[in-house]
Order: sequence, then C-alpha cells, then structure tokens
Amino acid sequence: SANCLARPSCATSLLATTSSPDVSLSMRWTIPGRATPPIPLSWPRQWCSRAFTRVPSGCPAAGWTTKSGDHRWLAITARPVRDAEGVIVSLVGGGRDVTAEVEARLALAASEERYRLLAENSSDVVVHVREGVWVWVSPSVSTELGGRREDWVGQHVADLIHPGDAEQTQAAAEQIAAGQTVVGRARIKVADGTYHWFEARGKAFVGADGQPDGQVAALRLVDEAVAAEAELERRARYDDLTGVLKRGAALERLEELAAVGPTTAGAAVMFVDIDNFKIINDQHGHAAGDTVLCAIADRIRAAIAPDDLIARMGGDEFLVVLPGVNGLTAAVEVAEEVRRSAHRAIALPGRGEGAPAPDTPPEIVVTLSMGVTISRPGEDPDELIARADNAMYEAKRRGRNRVVAVTAREQAAPPEESGSAR
Repeated sequence: SANCLARPSCATSLLATTSSPDVSLSMRWTIPGRATPPIPLSWPRQWCSRAFTRVPSGCPAAGWTTKSGDHRWLAITARPVRDAEGVIVSLVGGGRDVTAEVEARLALAASEERYRLLAENSSDVVVHVREGVWVWVSPSVSTELGGRREDWVGQHVADLIHPGDAEQTQAAAEQIAAGQTVVGRARIKVADGTYHWFEARGKAFVGADGQPDGQVAALRLVDEAVAAEAELERRARYDDLTGVLKRGAALERLEELAAVGPTTAGAAVMFVDIDNFKIINDQHGHAAGDTVLCAIADRIRAAIAPDDLIARMGGDEFLVVLPGVNGLTAAVEVAEEVRRSAHRAIALPGRGEGAPAPDTPPEIVVTLSMGVTISRPGEDPDELIARADNAMYEAKRRGRNRVVAVTAREQAAPPEESGSAR
C-alpha cells in the first residue's frame, strides 16, 4: 500500500537514483511479521530523511538529501512487486520533486499556527467574516462582548451594528473588498443587548489555497476613549458654567450659514447683555453672579426654538442666532420674548462662601439690553456680530431693559426700539 510509505515503521528506507525532476526510486520493503530479501541501496542510508508528509494531491511525500547536501521533497507513487507465490517482496515506484509546494505548505502551516496563538491570546477580538457572517471568532469575544464563543459564530454583521453606523460599515466592507486596509469605529451590540464602541481594523482574508476568503477584523473596545474624546469636544465647544456654546463654536455656525448662498433666508442675530451685572457681583457675590448667568442662559434657551443657537461671548454677554428667521420684525418678537422671560425673580444661593451679605434679599430681578440685526448673504460673521453689538450698546444708551433692532443700511441710526427704560 502506498499509504504505508507515510509510516516509517513500514517504509524503512527510500532513496533516489537520479537528480532529475522525474525520478525512479529503489526501495526496500519490510512486511511486519515476515522477512523479505533486501534490495541493495546505491546511496548511503544517511542521505535519506526519515520525515514524511503529504502533498495536496494525496500522494505521500518524503524528505531526502542529495549528494550535494540539498534537502528536497518527493511526491511518491509505488506499486508492489510479488514473487511467484504472490508474496510482496518489494515496491517499484516513482517520485516527483515537490519541494517548493511542500515548503510553501509548511510555511503556511507555521504562519497559521502563529496567527492562532496571537488570536487566542490577544485581548482584541479577531473575527473572520464571510459574506457578512461571522464564521470564526477568537476566544476573547467572551470577555469583550460577553456570552459564549460559539454563540457568536453565525451572527450577521447587519444584526450587530448600530443602525446609525450601518452605512459607514457597509462602505468600509466595500473598501476592504477593493483591497484596502480600513480602520474605523462603530457601535456593536454585545451579549446583553446594549451597544458599545469598538475600533476595528479590517482587511481582506486569503485562505490556505491562496484565494480570497472574506475579511478579517480585529475589534477593540474603546468606550472610555470615545467618552474622553466627547468630553474634550464638549469642553472645547461649550461653556462650563452655563452649558451654552462658546464664542468659537458660534462663529463656526455663522460661517456655515454665510456659506449657504444668497438664496437662503438670512439669520437673525441677537446680542444680549445683562444690565448692571458688575453691581450684582459686587453686592451679592460671585456665586450669585454665576447663578444669574445660568438662570438667564436657561431662560433664553426656553424662549427660542430648538434649532436656534445660544452662545456665551464672555462675561455677561450672550449671542443668539435664529437661522432662517422671517425678517427683522419676527426676530424682534423673539427678542422681546427673551427680554420678558428674563425679567423675573432669580433665587440667590445660600449663605456659603461667596454668597451675599446677610442683609441682602434672597432673590434678585435682572434686566437685559439687546441688539438685533439680520445677516446678509456671505456677510463676515465678525461684521454681523459687531452690528448687533452696536445695537445693544444703543439700547443701553437709551436706558437699558430694551431691544434695539438695526439693518445693515441703517446701523448708524437704529430704526426700531421696544421696551421701556429702567
């Protein structure tokens, strides 16, 4: 049997009689339990290797050493030779040099073993995806996503990805199919049904036969990193005290509106200042001043639409942006609603550090001076804010607690005024 050649207990010696790619072999065969006459060997026994393997065709292959010391592999085919009584006395066979094929297969096996060791001992979750289905996953999936490893095999990617990340995930799969290596983030549903942020590095997977076989991805849990980045983004864009946008974020939004084009309705801008705020700080303490700032920010937010913007420009000044408002008159109506909502009592903080003196009242009523204007298509945000700021100062000059509206043509002499002086 040719299969027996793969067992050193049966095939006791093997050597080649020529160095050409197609060679005939002289062999000695030993049948367990009975002796057979040996066939003389033309080469010393030490030239033959005792290592045996198989090539993909199924033929056994043996390692051997040439006279020059090179190590080669032969794919072996053989047939028995029988005596007159039908007893197998020897084998006659042939071999084909398959050194390159065998060494490539051995190298692939070693590579796969190294990959397996890495995958099974990495904290990252390694996933093999074929036609959108997880067909293999590393053991670390139980630690990172929960559940049993076998429960994740057969899961479809579309069922695991958050709907908000589905489009970008599909785009990433198409990039990988085109031969690219992709790194991105997405929310993945874990065993308890909640979504968590994972960073994925994906690329095409090539099977043992050298053919494309889906994709492979390494997943790493990044919830903490995403939360930290979101907090940094929040601090960069939002005021820590009042929670409204900072000046820079408001300017970005105004630049976006200006870039839309002349066919878009202009945005109204309101510049808001708390009257006599320095006196509030001096008489009632900075804690009371902070309370007033937060209360006014909340009341402005309540008086405007959800899509409108409010930003703290510094100190006691706020900027309100009303995108697409229907003219200056409509903007003034919103500004008046803001002014009226602010003119209500604000409870002051307790008697801790920075609190007002014992003889001060427990609450305070503040007023606002406001300037309102409408943007022109493509107008520079700084010019727009300056015009609203000038209108606000005109409101203070006229007695505070009022709204002054101004157009771009009439900014030197504000045409509209509402409210009463205080």
